[in-house]
Order: sequence, then structure tokens, then C-alpha cells
Amino acid sequence: MKLHLKRILKRAVERGSRVIIPAFSLGRTQTLVYFLNALHSSGELPDIPVFVDSPLSKEITTVYRHHVTAMDTEFLRSLKLDKDPFSFPGLKYIGSQQESMALNHRSGAFVVIAASGMCEAGRVVHHLKHALADSKNVVVLIGFQATNTLGRKLQDKWRTVTIFGKPVELNAEIESLQGLSAHADAEDFHWWFEGLAADRGVGRAFVVHGEPDSAQSLAQMLHEFSDEPAIVPHYGQCFEV
Repeated sequence: MKLHLKRILKRAVERGSRVIIPAFSLGRTQTLVYFLNALHSSGELPDIPVFVDSPLSKEITTVYRHHVTAMDTEFLRSLKLDKDPFSFPGLKYIGSQQESMALNHRSGAFVVIAASGMCEAGRVVHHLKHALADSKNVVVLIGFQATNTLGRKLQDKWRTVTIFGKPVELNAEIESLQGLSAHADAEDFHWWFEGLAADRGVGRAFVVHGEPDSAQSLAQMLHEFSDEPAIVPHYGQCFEV
């Protein structure tokens, strides 16, 4: 992951690119900043300003800082060399709307990390509006993009997308980095439901997230633990629970 980020940012500096990274405010943004900080600490981060443009991300990062002892072993090890893995020279957390809007008129290479992760709402949509038409700019998708979201359309490299009701040409480069996905995989779900079933049992399960094929596969796996067959609801269906 760090090597891919280093490659993208190095090229951005050479070309004077905007790098737009849609990221959810909780978890994904902090993980990304942590990786960028690690690149800086090792002297591998290119000289490029990084802006976290999300008031919620800023608040959540403060919560992370107050609970560092709850982090994993690798994070705790990094604290011995760096007292704040969520900050480094060149990184700025944006709060106000005015500061956010000013980024759209900034020249030269820079990085913007902003919510939402699937590009459906939030400040990242404004940054995409100002960046997509320019072929030297880059959008880095770092997680799952659901069907019919703007993020999926960017991932599928549509020639034109609609933003705020107006067509925008997609000329910017699209990079997809899947290593930062925060979703549990099948093994995680199996482990979690196995413990839940042993503790209190699982009466009825509904699978309401994921692509149709993966949702059906997960529902099939849940048959092992639930008292009734797991259900993948269709739009408009009603259930009494």
C-alpha cells in the first residue's frame, strides 16, 4: 500500500497534479494518514501538501489520539519513534467551508482526503467537480464502491459522470487501491457469528449489504448459525420481527 501511494504522489509532484482521495471519516481516513506519516518518517514521502478536508475526520482523529493504547502492536511500536502518527509536516486538517473552497483554486500538486468514501455526498464531491476534467489529476479510490454510486462510476471509468445535476467529463486518472478496505471478509463473519451463536443464539438474520452474489453467499453461510434461513431482502419487501 505504501509503495503504491509513494508512486502516485511522486508522479503527482512531477506533473503538478491534484490527488483526490475519497475516504470515510471514521477509520479509513486515519489509516491513510497513518500510512502517509510512515512514508514521511522513512523519508519516502514526496514533497507535497496533504489536506484532510473533513471536520468530522478531524474530530474523530482527536478521539484516536486519546485512545492510542487500544491500537494494535505495530501502531504502539511506531509511538516509540513518533509521538503523533496522525500528523506530519505538510499535513493540514481543514475545518471551515471557506478553507475547503479555497483548495479548488489552489495551483500546483497537492492531496485532498475528504468524505464520503463512495463520493455520494460531502466535500469530496466538490473537489471531484473541479478535478475530473483535467487529465493530469488523479482520483485514488481506496475501498469498495457500491453499484450506482459516483465512486463506482469513477472506478468503472465512465466517460462522463453527473455531479450536482450537470455532466462532467472524466479525464482524470483513476487509481484503485483495495488494501485499505475496512469491511469484514467471510472468515471474519464466520468467526463473529460462531461466537454469537454459542453465546446467545441467532434467531433470524438479514443480509442487507453487499453485491447480490456476495450477499447470497453470506446468507448461505449464515444458515449454519441462525434458527431460520438467512434472508437477502429485495427492495420493497416487508418483514415482521
